[in-house]
Amino acid sequence: MEGSAMFKLTSKLRKVKARLSNWHRHHQSDIKGRVAQAKEIWDEAQTMVDREPHSATAKNKERDAAKQYQQLSLDEESYYKQKSRIQWLMLGDRNTTFFHRSLQHRYSRNKICSITDDEGSTIHD
Repeated sequence: MEGSAMFKLTSKLRKVKARLSNWHRHHQSDIKGRVAQAKEIWDEAQTMVDREPHSATAKNKERDAAKQYQQLSLDEESYYKQKSRIQWLMLGDRNTTFFHRSLQHRYSRNKICSITDDEGSTIHD
């Protein structure tokens, strides 16, 4: 590439963006659908193990399907966690309804309403 340093940088960033977009399309897009599909495959593998409990092939297939489902579930959880952080960054610092509901939710989640002691009696105050 020839040109100024800024032109070289922006050109390289465009190329990286294209590759990252392509990677995202093939590996991360439609995470919800991919999790549902992995769950169906796992369910089918479990059914196969139920029909043929002594088959090593069926057990291996079920184990692999379970691992795939677990990994995709973790990926989905990470995706939604990141998305919620973005929403918080966009809306959380303003004095909005979203901000106040978030505070109310956190307060209710952290509040202890009652506690049970060792003897089994419940204390409310």
